[in-house]
Formats: sequence, C-alpha cells, structure tokens
Amino acid sequence: MRNLIFFILFSGLSLHAQNTGFQKLYNRSNHLFPDFLQLGYESYVANVRHNNYQYLELTRLDYFGNVSGQLTLDSINSNYLNPHYIPCDNCLQVKGEKLFYAYGETDQAAAQGNFPLVLASFHKDLSDTVRTHRIHIPGQRAIIPLGLRFDTDSTFFFAAWTNTVQNEQSAYFARFEDNFQLIWDTLLPRANFRNAFDAPLEILIDPYGYALVSGGYSGRDSAAASITRIALDSGNIDWHIIHNAPDSVGNIYAAMRNDGNYQLIKEIRSTNHVILMETAVMDTNGQIVNSKSFGIPNRHLKLSGLIPSKDGNFYAAGDFYYGRSKPFGFKFSPQLDSIWIRPYWYKDTTFNDIRMHKIAQRPDSLFIHAAFINTYPFNTDSTLFVFTIDREGYNLYNQSIISKPEFRKGNWQLYPNPSRGTLILESDYNGPVLIAISDAGGKLIYEKELSTVQKASIGTGLKAGIYWLEVHSTEGQPLLQRKLMVY
Repeated sequence: MRNLIFFILFSGLSLHAQNTGFQKLYNRSNHLFPDFLQLGYESYVANVRHNNYQYLELTRLDYFGNVSGQLTLDSINSNYLNPHYIPCDNCLQVKGEKLFYAYGETDQAAAQGNFPLVLASFHKDLSDTVRTHRIHIPGQRAIIPLGLRFDTDSTFFFAAWTNTVQNEQSAYFARFEDNFQLIWDTLLPRANFRNAFDAPLEILIDPYGYALVSGGYSGRDSAAASITRIALDSGNIDWHIIHNAPDSVGNIYAAMRNDGNYQLIKEIRSTNHVILMETAVMDTNGQIVNSKSFGIPNRHLKLSGLIPSKDGNFYAAGDFYYGRSKPFGFKFSPQLDSIWIRPYWYKDTTFNDIRMHKIAQRPDSLFIHAAFINTYPFNTDSTLFVFTIDREGYNLYNQSIISKPEFRKGNWQLYPNPSRGTLILESDYNGPVLIAISDAGGKLIYEKELSTVQKASIGTGLKAGIYWLEVHSTEGQPLLQRKLMVY
C-alpha cells in the first residue's frame, strides 16, 4: 500500500475569482449550525436562530435558492418555560410527504435537568407540524442528536451523543418506526474521548443490513476518530474501530463504493500543523486495503463531507485556514488519484471567514454546498449561504443565482420549481394581481390577471427552459420576481 503525499501550494495556482456563486439566506448571530438536505431540485435547511438558541428554523429552497417555505420550531409546545434548542448536524430526512428532523431541548434555568431528545415530523411543504415525540434516557442529563437516516420506507436509524451530570459521554444508537415507536436502542461508552459531542457524525446505510457510523473528535484533547458498524435488525455492534495516526485523526467520512467496499476520507493532524486528507478503501471487516494522502502545507484543514459523484468518482469538501477560513473542493477517482482540488474564493471583503458545512449533488450534476460566513475581525455576525459548483469545480450559475426577493407586500410562495409547467402561487396579499412570464431573452410569452392569489394554480403550458416570472399589482407595483425552470 503506497501513500502519496501531494502538497499543493495555493499561491502557485491560477484561480477564477468568480468561480463561486453564493445565495444569501439570512443574517443571524454568530451561532450558525445549519443542517442541509438536497432532495432532487429542492433543498431544505435547518438552522439555529439567535445567540441564545431559542429558535430553530426549517427553510425550503427551490432550484434557484429562493425561499419557498419556512417554519419556526418555537411554534412546537415545549415542556419548558424557556426552551433552548440543540440542532442536529445530519438529521434532515424526507419520506413521502413528511420531513423528519431531530433536535435536543434544554432549559438553562435547570442546568441539572434531564433534557430530552425530540423527534419531529412535518408536512413536506412546511405548513405545519405532524408529530413530535420526546425521549428521555435514564441517567443521561442531555442527548445531543447527530444523525438520522431511513433504512426502510417505515424505519429509521438514529445516532446521538449522551452526557451525564458527571460529564461522562456515550454514543447512543437506536432504530425507530416512522411513528417514533422504538425498535431497539443501545449505548456505546466512549469515556476515553473528551468533547466528542462537538464533532460531526455521518451515517451510512449500506446494502448489507448495517449502519456505518463515522465521527471525528474536535475537542482540545481529541486524538482519534472511530467507525462503528451496527446490525440494523438487532442493534448489535458488528465492530467498532478507532482510527489513529502518528499524531491524531480528525473528522472522518464514509461512502459506498461500486466494488462493495467503503470509501473513506479523513483528516490527519500532525504536530507541525500540516493537516492531510487521507483517502482510503475499507472492506466490510473494517480493514484498510488501500490509501493515499493529499495535503496543504502549514494549513489547518477541516473536512465537511464525502459523496459519490454521479460520474463514478468521489467528491469531498471542507475549509482550510489561510489567515482566515476558505472553502475548497476535492475530487478523486475510485483508484484514489486526484482529479482536482480547488479553493473557492469569495470577493466580498465584508465576510471573511467561510466555513463549509454540508455538501450534496443535484440531479443536474452540480455540487451544492451549505456554508456560513463570519464577519472579521470580531465574528459578531454570520450569514448562511448556499452555492453551487459544476463537475470541474467552477460555478455554472454565477449570473443566474439571485438574492432572496424583497417582498414589498404580502408573503409569497411559488412551487414547484422546477416544474412541468404548472405552478402553485400562494400569498396573503389582498387584491388582484397581474402575472407575466418572459423567456430568457426578455420576450413576454405568458400573461394572466388573477382576482386573488391565496392559493392559485397556474397552468402555463411552457416548453422546457429557463424563464422569469413577475407579479405586479394592477397599479403596476412590483410584488414578486422569480426565475423558473420547466423540464
């Protein structure tokens, strides 16, 4: 097994400053923990709102990043007078017409209390809460959710960290019916690793009837990362392997390979501050059969995910520290050879620290990313962004991605987008409106007046393509502008 250390000096690369197009969602405090789910051409974001963690928001985005639905989780009745919410890093899942999410619930006034885990399901259009279920684990003071994945159409696997009053930490694994009926659960002690609950965690449901759980430890005394293979039918631990390096291992992510093995990527942290990415092939017994390493000299690197690319390769992303944090993408082959690695620069000097958080790939093969950007030097404000990259690491929609529309009157929802030509327009705007649709060249091709738009179905009959939709009052006041895709 041959390790190839491939150092890349970013100062020697010729980069496209405009290669990344950002879609700004909203400003919040300096606490942003977005969870992101790509579902076809729609996507969902769950995010903490405000410094005191008092609100969680679910946001639905259409193909162009426009907000097409939003729900605030403080609308859910809580057991506490002053609830604070702990978001999940990898819990957004859609099954049928329901969106599932898990989060922790605390009350700062009861520091020694038994804080529950909350499992919740919502209507897919974010119109309302369908069901919530609170779980208490005896002897555990807090449950910190870290991952939820459906393994069948009606059952899902869940992972969390638990913490006792004595600060003893364990990994909690469970399997539930979609109505939140518990099938089995188990605790896996991790007493040797401190601050493990700070780390991201990935769940992979493999085709062999197992869940593969990989995690990294981000605390100051972190030293290793682990991978656990769990039988879905029984909850038995098939194996639990600690990944060490000469110094330490940080975040680790897994994906399925076409040859039946697992593909890994992990951070290798060394004493001279060189943090490497190690790509590795792991068999179903947890043994490493091949690996290669790629590095950025004297840069602090943090990985944010690994996905199989639709062209048969693999794509990983993260951010590296170069004075301030900057995102990057890394594509490599099943043979572990590098195809490209590209930093993604953002020219707006107002936002300086860009932290990659989640990655996915859309049906059109665009890589889509969720990131947040902190102001510098005080990091007093953060902005959540979604941006897209093509298969070569460059942005295809730099001019097409538009900011969230400013609603002058009423709140608007337009869906689905993309569509097959029939749209639903919803608004609380009172009064008649004029709808106009133009093609990419600006030619008016559709126009219709509606007496009300509480919930209107619009059959446009448009051919496949990109269009602009505008809504005006009958007096000519602009109310809404959206870009449409018909397929």
